[in-house]
Formats: sequence, structure tokens, C-alpha cells
Amino acid sequence: MKLFSVNKPKFTLLAALVIALGLISLAVWRGSTRQAEAQAGVPFCGPILYVTYCCNGVMLTVGPPREVATLMWYWGSPLWAYYNIFEPGPWVLGTYAPVGECQWLYAFPPCVYPVVTTGSTILIGTSGL
Repeated sequence: MKLFSVNKPKFTLLAALVIALGLISLAVWRGSTRQAEAQAGVPFCGPILYVTYCCNGVMLTVGPPREVATLMWYWGSPLWAYYNIFEPGPWVLGTYAPVGECQWLYAFPPCVYPVVTTGSTILIGTSGL
């Protein structure tokens, strides 16, 4: 007396479908988290208007076509393309977080007095100009 009978071809097809749907859903889930990571930060672009050297990095004032923003680039942070953030003129493009801090280089005693800026860069790339 058989209580439970499994038809081999139907069971194999059902197992293959379950595994395929699991892999597809895993791929879709991983893709959505990567997209969210790529969209982190507020975008900015424009020419560098002013550069202020700090003990912990470089404070940039970036102008139009978007709103003027004062951003902090910390030493060792990612920097792409032509690496021209050390003087006014080149165009920059990237994303920033809303909080940053510049420790003044030209004060006494140096590197003690912080100035909070409008943001700190997450990713930044520059033009060749």
C-alpha cells in the first residue's frame, strides 16, 4: 500500500522551477540594493569658485548651474579624472553628504577651530581644465 507517490518528471520540473524563481528573485533583490547604494548622496556640479585649504582636507565652493555649495573634500577621499580640485576653475561633478567640517589651517593654534560646511563629498571627479 502506497500512501505517497512522486512522479519523477513532474517533481524534477517543479524543483527546477522553484530553484529558478529563487535565483531570479535573489538577483532582483541584489540589483535593487545596488541601485539604492548608487543613489546615495546629493548630486552637485559646476566650476570651483573658491578653494580653502584645511588641516583635514580642502573646502570647495562650487558654483552654478546648480545651487552654490560649500563642500569639504577630506584627504584620502575618492577623487577621479584629472584631480584638479586644488585651484579655482575646473568643473567638478559628484555627490555629497549634508555634513562636513573644515579645521582651519591659518589660525592660532592651527587645526583646532572647526567651521561646519554645507557638505562633504562622497564622490568627486574633475575636468581637465
